[in-house]
Amino acid sequence: MVKLPDQDGFLSVGDVTGKSLQVRYGLPSHTDIGELVAAGAVGDPLGRYLDAEGRPIDHPLNRQVISPDLLAYRGISNCIIASGGPHKRAILRTTTKAGAWRECICARGCPASTRRKQPLPEWANMHDWRRPHGNLGSRRANQSPR
Repeated sequence: MVKLPDQDGFLSVGDVTGKSLQVRYGLPSHTDIGELVAAGAVGDPLGRYLDAEGRPIDHPLNRQVISPDLLAYRGISNCIIASGGPHKRAILRTTTKAGAWRECICARGCPASTRRKQPLPEWANMHDWRRPHGNLGSRRANQSPR
């Protein structure tokens, strides 16, 4: 078994709408997305559904998933999220609050709209992958550890 903090990490996040690939294709047949939303879910990093504060929701699906707990990602020195679209703003804010990533690469407009609702911590870098001229958006000079 490998300890997470000794590794780099790549984290995938999904939302709780019909745009989510997991919602469309990966949920067990007995799971209704309405149940997840009613339990407070705003999205999932690697299949673990979280509320807006970054806490796992109380749902059987969260007891069946084999991905690490979101807090385990805090200790990873270089954890990257690649995500896109305005439908993922809520889960991006949630994972930001939880300190789950250091670098976020997402679609045009998502970094700015996410920062408007919640300023990024000093350790976080959010990049717009469609920015012209190779500009990766909001790269911060301060790369101090969390």
